[in-house]
Formats: sequence, structure tokens, C-alpha cells
Amino acid sequence: MKIVKQLVIILSICVVSDGIAKALPFSFPGSVVALVLLAILLVSGLIKEKQIQETADFLLVNIGLVFIPWSVGVLYELKVLKGQLLVFFFVVILSLFLTFLSTYYTVYFVQKLIAKRKKEKKHGRSL
Repeated sequence: MKIVKQLVIILSICVVSDGIAKALPFSFPGSVVALVLLAILLVSGLIKEKQIQETADFLLVNIGLVFIPWSVGVLYELKVLKGQLLVFFFVVILSLFLTFLSTYYTVYFVQKLIAKRKKEKKHGRSL
């Protein structure tokens, strides 16, 4: 039952995020909105990490399953990419580096923010 509750929390965030993404006056992926919303909920303390940890860990361990349909779709449409393979690989490599750099700096700044908050809490208690 605990896993079902955690899954309901995660899926509810996804559904709300899709609604927010559709309500925006511009095109924006609901999955990105879901990540931002989840981060806000976790940082604000409205959702505790332990409330979703087991299900989130399971999903992270099995994330490769998410990419199977996409990969099969790309292979199915390979004939469309035939004349553009060089451009396609350039875009893939460029997006790989951009994703790596954005992930690195996001983790770096979040770690600095967490360390700053811990320091503030520690300092606040010693007074």
C-alpha cells in the first residue's frame, strides 16, 4: 500500500504538471514542469523525500525502460534520417554535452544551496 501511495503522489504531480503545461500560452514539456514542481515541493517541505523515495528509486533504477519505445521509433524512422545522419549525430552529440553541463551545474548549485542552508540552520541554533 505504501508503494501505491507514493506512486499516486508522483503521478498526481505529473497530471497537474501536464495541466499547467497545457495552460501555458507557449509550448513547454509537461515533464519539465513536473520536475520543477517536484523540486519546489521537496525544497519547500510540502513533500518529504521519504514520502516518495522507494517508488522514485525504483523508477530511477529502471529508467532505461522509458527509452525503449523512443529508440525503436528512431530505428523505425531511420530511412527519414538517411540523408541527414551527419546533422542528426551532430545534434545528438551537442545535446549530450549541453545536457551533461546543465546537469553538472544544476547539481553543483543545489549542493551549494543545501550546504548554505545547513550552515544557516547550524548558525541559527548556536545563537
